[in-house]
Amino acid sequence: MKRKAKKTNVPSTPALNSDADRVAAFLSFSPEVQQAYIRAMQSIDPSALKYLEAHPEASKVLRQSQLQEVLSETLKGLKK
Repeated sequence: MKRKAKKTNVPSTPALNSDADRVAAFLSFSPEVQQAYIRAMQSIDPSALKYLEAHPEASKVLRQSQLQEVLSETLKGLKK
């Protein structure tokens, strides 16, 4: 005998349909998560971060992340 699945009252997470929603979600992340997100997206598809470049606060975080990456690579090169 088959049982019918019960409906749960778990609210669903709204989809991030607009760039404004994506930026708001990104800015709500902790700095460590923001850095991880940027690194992951850059390795998958760098053009996917265009929506962050268009937002003043998010673009600041993105530029800072890119600068830290360049400095890190430069320091690694100098140590060799």
